[in-house]
Amino acid sequence: MLDVCMGGRVAEEMTFGEENITSGASSDLEKATSLARLMITRFGFGEKTVGLQSHSDDDMRFLSGHTKQIIENETRRLLDESYARVHTLLKTHSNALQRLADELLEHETLDKEEVVRVIKDKRDKMR
Repeated sequence: MLDVCMGGRVAEEMTFGEENITSGASSDLEKATSLARLMITRFGFGEKTVGLQSHSDDDMRFLSGHTKQIIENETRRLLDESYARVHTLLKTHSNALQRLADELLEHETLDKEEVVRVIKDKRDKMR
């Protein structure tokens, strides 16, 4: 799920450049950050976290600065790893990404079948 959240931002960055990221991609990054933080504080996904315990948002104010830093570092690690996975995947499939971006610029929205058709490079007339 983290890679899905990160996908929109990475795709926009690769297609349009970092300076042209839209609010939608920024929202994707916010969702990815929230999910990564939950993965660390509630679901025990961290390599260096505070052990097998859950911390709610309210608990955060009672944690030591050291523990908070561990949580932030681990959250960043998950985001960096996700970014790298998604970047590699989209770079590997850059032709399909470009076709998809071109279709979205032309049509604004695509349904599932249209996305599949574009990715598979079926040049049938869209819509």
